Amino acid sequence: MDRRRVVLFVVLLLLPLGGLEARLAWIQVLNRDAYATAPRRHSLELAGTPRARIVDRAGRVMARDELGFEIWVVLDEFERRPETKPELGLPGLDEQIEKIYGRIERLMNARPERERWRIFQRERQTPYLLAKSLPRGLAMRIETDRGRFPGCQARETLRRVYPLGPVGALVVGTLGRATREEAERLLRDGGFEEFADEDALQLLLRRGAFDEEMVGRSGVERFCQDRLRGRPGLLVHERDPQTGLASWIDIVPPRPGDDVELTLDAEFQKDVEDILATVPTRATAVVMEPSTGEIRALATNVPFDPNRITPADLDLRGPQPLLSRATAERHQVGSIFKIVTAIAALEGGRASRDRVIECRGSFLANANHTRCWTVRRQLPPHGPLTLAGALERSCNCYFYQLGHDLGLEPISTWAERLGFGRKMDIELPETAGQLPRPSTHARWTPTQTYGLAIGQGDLMASPAQVARLMAAVANGGVLVRPHLVRGRGLNEPLGISKQTLDAVREGLHAVVHAEHGTAHASGLAKFGASGKTSSAQTREGEESHAWFGGYTDKAAIVVLVEHGGAGGAAAAPVAARILERMK
Repeated sequence: MDRRRVVLFVVLLLLPLGGLEARLAWIQVLNRDAYATAPRRHSLELAGTPRARIVDRAGRVMARDELGFEIWVVLDEFERRPETKPELGLPGLDEQIEKIYGRIERLMNARPERERWRIFQRERQTPYLLAKSLPRGLAMRIETDRGRFPGCQARETLRRVYPLGPVGALVVGTLGRATREEAERLLRDGGFEEFADEDALQLLLRRGAFDEEMVGRSGVERFCQDRLRGRPGLLVHERDPQTGLASWIDIVPPRPGDDVELTLDAEFQKDVEDILATVPTRATAVVMEPSTGEIRALATNVPFDPNRITPADLDLRGPQPLLSRATAERHQVGSIFKIVTAIAALEGGRASRDRVIECRGSFLANANHTRCWTVRRQLPPHGPLTLAGALERSCNCYFYQLGHDLGLEPISTWAERLGFGRKMDIELPETAGQLPRPSTHARWTPTQTYGLAIGQGDLMASPAQVARLMAAVANGGVLVRPHLVRGRGLNEPLGISKQTLDAVREGLHAVVHAEHGTAHASGLAKFGASGKTSSAQTREGEESHAWFGGYTDKAAIVVLVEHGGAGGAAAAPVAARILERMK
């Protein structure tokens, strides 16, 4: 090849490389300031998802998330311009910054001393939550004028609101901030392990990623926590310190929660609460569909607003409005339990529909604890009664005799089958109540059996348990599970004969409709109701608890008026007012 051609070929080959080197020299040496940029900063963060709604049976929203704004801050950039603080106008700003530094200090102290300065620098370049409930106007100013608010980011957030306020609040429930243990469980359940190592996830936890996480503390918010919350996502937050522009890269997309539909009717629930509010002493009511166990209303007259919970609401020495008295408190039941004794006697062949027992005022001569209530009120004894008459007039002596004939075991067995002494698996905190059993009451005496036969002594139950008893009588002998979330019904056939149910129902119908029925004057008859009143003894010197448990073709209903006196006078009229409002 000609030598000149070789030289020309080499020159042509080197010219582009020379141009490239010249360009690199221009960028790196002669004009470096124009092209130098700080590295983009990255951090691992959670991507929240709206908590699902809670709605009533008609679709009325009782709990939902509402859009709001919060401000996050990168301290390294924010503190370069001290004049930004007053422009933000946030109360307690310095205290919040000190709290962030406190978190950073805890991260530093958890590592060897040689690593602490690096951690300090890293965390000052990481976004931290500075304030919640940011005014919309301020959020817009931060996002549209980044140069004026260096290091600040306004982000959309969600807060829980309860549109109906106190209505059904006990059932809907409340939220509270996650504890450390709960935060660790939420992180474990997030399914992030395949996308981030353990150190990165633990750092996320230590930075306080779950400090503002709200979890269910009571009611359906607690019972359906996992269903409502869904699952947060995981993302990488990338920020350019020169421009303040931020971007997020999804690693794990968030998964929204599912709405929860309640069995409550919010309008009817409000009516029941309004009626109970007129009762002068503490009162509780449960209204339930007999065939399904769906609770249409569950209320007390100690209200609270979940949008504004106060320290007084949480004071255990106060009225405790967050306590589910319908399910978590137990009381002596009194004469309503005579229904159980009647079923045990009829099913065990110890009684019949037509068996007559004479009430002489006292079952045992000169025994105060086995007298009929008529003697205590200086009224004549009831005389000869059938089962229906004994239920109608609530005769103690009739049921003392049945208790004597039965003994503890049959009464206890049937009581347990009918739901006493065991939990219902309802969505609220609950008590199993108290039921004497041969296995736990070895020294049981006949006199104690007489007391149990009329619902006194060691027997205790919640209003919801009594409502389940009334539903079983109304629906043909099926024990339902009382429930507040649609789709959780469960039925347990009891095998009670039709003859037994007919005999008991005859007596409960007479309680309301017959001349001497203890609820005859209550106003319940116009609703076709049947039921049983009760005046359950309390401590010496205190008024009895007043009960009414009953049913119509549409509802099983229980009303408890604590220290209200006679069930027919205090509780049954309240039940009538409730049924009047039921659609």
